[in-house]
Amino acid sequence: AVVLDWLEDAVLAGEVNDVRFRFLGDLSKFPYATAEEGEFSVVVPFEKGALAFAPGWPQLEDLSGELVFDGISMFSTRNEGSIAGTVFSNINAQMPDMRDGKLTVDASVSTGFPQVLRLLRESFIGNVLGPILNDVTASGDVSGVVRLYLPVNALADYRLNASLLVSDAMMSLRGIDYPV
Repeated sequence: AVVLDWLEDAVLAGEVNDVRFRFLGDLSKFPYATAEEGEFSVVVPFEKGALAFAPGWPQLEDLSGELVFDGISMFSTRNEGSIAGTVFSNINAQMPDMRDGKLTVDASVSTGFPQVLRLLRESFIGNVLGPILNDVTASGDVSGVVRLYLPVNALADYRLNASLLVSDAMMSLRGIDYPV
């Protein structure tokens, strides 16, 4: 029920067409952990989605892709979307067992440094770093991969890892006369 509650709160918008649904088995044994117990599959292609995945973070917008419920697992592939103007592609989300609610999301990013600064400012990171982040300006390009581990039953226990390449970049801090 925790995952369903999270989905109900997190999914803010989206358009869905051509949903495919298959249900076969004894309802008293649902959710089915094995094919012998039964089959449950829902494939949901979507576009124009919005997701408030965790408190303190800007929502994921302009989301498109495919969400699949298969037995006890949930996954979403071929996704694209943006958070605070930072565009992410090749977003792949995996929750192998919805009963434990452990979500892992991998995504690629290729954007401008100013968009990354906006994302940092609008996320909880902006609160942690304080108002000095508002005095930072930057130019250049950022590309790489991001991995988010999000236990939906304990959202504050997330882990975020990023491997980013910054190129042709310049940063400055208002009040300092030379680039940082």
